[in-house]
Amino acid sequence: AGRGFTVNVPLEAADSGDGVYALAMERIVMPVAEAFGPDLVLVSAGFDAALGDPLGGMSVSPAMFGRMTRDMMAIAPDGKLLLALEGGYNVEVTAECVAECVKALLGDPAPPPPGGDGGVSKWEQGAISHAEMTLEKVADIQREFWPAVRRGNWQRTNP
Repeated sequence: AGRGFTVNVPLEAADSGDGVYALAMERIVMPVAEAFGPDLVLVSAGFDAALGDPLGGMSVSPAMFGRMTRDMMAIAPDGKLLLALEGGYNVEVTAECVAECVKALLGDPAPPPPGGDGGVSKWEQGAISHAEMTLEKVADIQREFWPAVRRGNWQRTNP
């Protein structure tokens, strides 16, 4: 009972920024969420993965938290989405992330990608390449339960 309904996506702190999170959302989280077809979406909205948080060690921008909120809104039927604040250990950074999530909930448009062209630094491209191995392993496991999760086609999309 319940087998296949927990989807863990382990990401290494040093490698996890907007590009890695965007890829995980696109290739794992969203296909599973869409296939599941929830009646209600509950999000444990922790921000310790944010750039500048002392515990998470990751580098996710406030804008990416807004994007992930918009992604969850897209699968929440009739707006049935609840975000419950549960983490984030740098008050200023957490406040910025929460503000981006609230903007998303209010229907504000997403900000343009950094630099305006969606380009990624060599460091971020290396992090994405490293994370792809983990994401492929997750896809291999989850595909048994969620055929919408496909292996391959790991081309990076715009965060």
